[in-house]
Amino acid sequence: MVAFEWATLFSLRVALRNGSVFIAHSFSFRSQTHMLIPAEEWPIKRNNVYGHLGLPQDPMEFLGPILTHLDQRFELLGQAVDEGKVRIDTAVHLDQLDAQPGDAEADRLRRAIFEADPPGGYQSARDIQLPGGAVRATNPSKVRE
Repeated sequence: MVAFEWATLFSLRVALRNGSVFIAHSFSFRSQTHMLIPAEEWPIKRNNVYGHLGLPQDPMEFLGPILTHLDQRFELLGQAVDEGKVRIDTAVHLDQLDAQPGDAEADRLRRAIFEADPPGGYQSARDIQLPGGAVRATNPSKVRE
């Protein structure tokens, strides 16, 4: 009987999470229809909601550029597959990328930064020098000079 109770509770937990069962007074597990604008109010509030969100009322006006961009990217993906740069089976596989050549200026800057302030250079965060003098923390929640 205990196994049946556990199975029932587990099923109830899954149903609460996927929304097939709801608790009327709960914010987390309430019916998904309560989160929508009621059907009788939608025609009245529709223009206001679209205007507030900055969206066109025609879905194709919004989705058109997105679908065009998606079609272009699928075309590029198809070309990459045809050229053998990408392999698709249960996942998308790319060839290993070559490392970019080193940048001498970036290396010089990196060295200068770490020489001035090496990582882990302070004994503790309590001894950091600020323009007004050393700040010493005796209690993590209280800082005094």
